[in-house]
Amino acid sequence: ACTLPGFKPATADDVRRRTRGRDFDPRSRFYAEENGEVVGYCVLEPDQGRVSVPWCKPGSEAVAEPLFDAALASARDRGLTRLFAAYRRDWEPAQRFLADRGFAAVREMINYWADPH
Repeated sequence: ACTLPGFKPATADDVRRRTRGRDFDPRSRFYAEENGEVVGYCVLEPDQGRVSVPWCKPGSEAVAEPLFDAALASARDRGLTRLFAAYRRDWEPAQRFLADRGFAAVREMINYWADPH
C-alpha cells in the first residue's frame, strides 16, 4: 500500500492501541507466512461488518485470495450476512480487488481539511 496516494503507515503505537482496545478480537486478523515471515494480512471487523482487502508484500500477491477467503469464511461463521469495505477513490487496486469479488460501490465520501490558522 505504500505506493498508494496518501498512504500513511501505522506506527508501533498505532498497532498497540488497536490491539489493546476492548473490542479487539485476535481471531479477526488473518496472516500469511512464507518461510516464517509474514507476507500478507487481511482484517475483519466483525462488530462493524467491515473487511479489508488483503495487503501483501511485493512478490507474495498469490496469498491475497486465500487471506480474503479466510476473512469471508470467518464472517460467515460469525453469522454476518453483509460486509462492507471503505477505501479512497484513488486507491484503484483496492477498488478493483473488491469489485472483482462482487462488492459494489454504494456511496462516495469526501473529506475536507482546512488549516485553522
